[in-house]
Amino acid sequence: AGLELSVATNARDADGWRSVLPSSDVIVCRTAPGPLRFAAERRALRSVIESRRPSLVHDPVSLLPFLRLDVKTVVSIADLNFEELAPGVMRTSYKRALYGHAVRHADLLLCISEFTRNALCRFYPEARDKSRVVWCGHRLAEGSVPTPDESGSPEPDRPFLLAFAHRPHKNAEAAVRILGELQESWPAFRLKIVGGGARQHRDSVRAGLAADG
Repeated sequence: AGLELSVATNARDADGWRSVLPSSDVIVCRTAPGPLRFAAERRALRSVIESRRPSLVHDPVSLLPFLRLDVKTVVSIADLNFEELAPGVMRTSYKRALYGHAVRHADLLLCISEFTRNALCRFYPEARDKSRVVWCGHRLAEGSVPTPDESGSPEPDRPFLLAFAHRPHKNAEAAVRILGELQESWPAFRLKIVGGGARQHRDSVRAGLAADG
């Protein structure tokens, strides 16, 4: 009660946010293409913060403004795959700049798992005192991970794995393989895949599903 939510986004995604959050204030920010985006995003976000003067800024993609502002900031950290997968010098350097700046200036860093927090602290030791884990799922946060009974079936609410397939590097094929390995111990597990990506990628995921039954 009493909470007002404003979402800063680009013109491409604005209508989507309005449909999801019809009662919230959706702010369209001007950005720039290519390498200029790095500076344009921060300038736009700084302008929004200065004009709206929010009590809290939640940044889901490590895009904090360059200069420290008089507002509490929370940054969500989903993964550090740019360190683990070596996507190329340019992308790795860009992401390191983003994360390094976020670690230095955010008031709180929210990681989606202990694995992610451990990786964050390994590459950025200064993040240890300001990072916390918030699970993407209420039941797992309560520790209710399903365990097999004598018949090998888990709890009847049918837990599921969630995989994203909107880009090939998300590696939804690995989730398909893992599901196949889980079926022997947890036959009730399901796999939910979000996004389709390019047609070639969709075909690859479907082929994996067909092979694993």
